[in-house]
Amino acid sequence: MEERINQAFSYLMGEGIVHTKKEIAEKMGASAPNVSSASKGKKYALTKSFLIRFNAAFEIKIKFSKKLRVCIQSFLPRGN
Repeated sequence: MEERINQAFSYLMGEGIVHTKKEIAEKMGASAPNVSSASKGKKYALTKSFLIRFNAAFEIKIKFSKKLRVCIQSFLPRGN
């Protein structure tokens, strides 16, 4: 999971959608430490709520399993 969320963060930064993790946090209504913890793979930070807010802020497709295990399926630039 840590690898996938960091791929999404890298994509957003590489495309110039955001420039820092702090901007990611601001756009999704999260704290910067929470986003940092998520990027380190901390399970307490990578919650269903976190991923729903991430999805809403950046139009990211996510999939939830029955046990609340989550995986990011793909990320799309705005407008797709």
